Amino acid sequence: MSRPLSEFQQFFEQFCYDFVYALGAEPTVEKLDASILKSGRFATTFLLSAADLKGVLKAFDDTPDGHAAFRRERDVQLLLKGKNLAPPFLQFSDTGRFVLSRYVEGNTARELPKGLSLEDFARKAGLWIATFESAMPKEVASTDWAAYLENYPDLQESEVFQDLSGILGQFGISTMVLARNDNALENFLIDVQGNVLGVDFDNSMMKPAGWDLCMAAYALVDLKTENVDRVLPELVAGYRSHPETLVPADVDLGTLIRTMIPLALDSSRAG
Repeated sequence: MSRPLSEFQQFFEQFCYDFVYALGAEPTVEKLDASILKSGRFATTFLLSAADLKGVLKAFDDTPDGHAAFRRERDVQLLLKGKNLAPPFLQFSDTGRFVLSRYVEGNTARELPKGLSLEDFARKAGLWIATFESAMPKEVASTDWAAYLENYPDLQESEVFQDLSGILGQFGISTMVLARNDNALENFLIDVQGNVLGVDFDNSMMKPAGWDLCMAAYALVDLKTENVDRVLPELVAGYRSHPETLVPADVDLGTLIRTMIPLALDSSRAG
């Protein structure tokens, strides 16, 4: 449930001048406007404005889960700084448990801007995911997708997983990478120049290379099931257009993703 803005009065009183300074407003600006954009499980996101400057503030709850989510968001934002994969990162505070980014005009992928087709977006998203992976910490691994997924308690009794495990076992995992692990269409932003940017990284964790690609495909297919034949080739082509993808070139990504989609759909329905 969304928290009223009044609950954050003390928070804004404490950090108001930090926000104004980070946004780049003149020190004499005395008014900072704030409105709630959304409330999540562990954080509340605000739109801030001082003079004509705008920012997006993500303030995390003072709970163990909120603290952990803040650290994940902060660490990924720092890794992405200057890489043009997310809105410009302005400031963070360990004490205040917040991150502040520049506000960017645009559309989310759930409501694509006029002139950008779903196929065009899929290709751009595939390249974004490959570029994001290249910027994240990595670990060497030696397993396969079936062996990795069978450690998930909710899949151990899944008939869909049992049916697909033979195929998934044919796909090896040689690299684990810090994945975004949340490719909801609302968390892809297309700016006015047509660039794809990512927002919300507080669910990031180490996953097999290609995990975010599977999640993006699931989000697009869950939007409309018949999208799979439209978007999957473009999503994979965009990913493969990066010069150094973490998933080896000889891996049939199309088959892997097509195998993962029904598993993701089954898990979401069970949840």
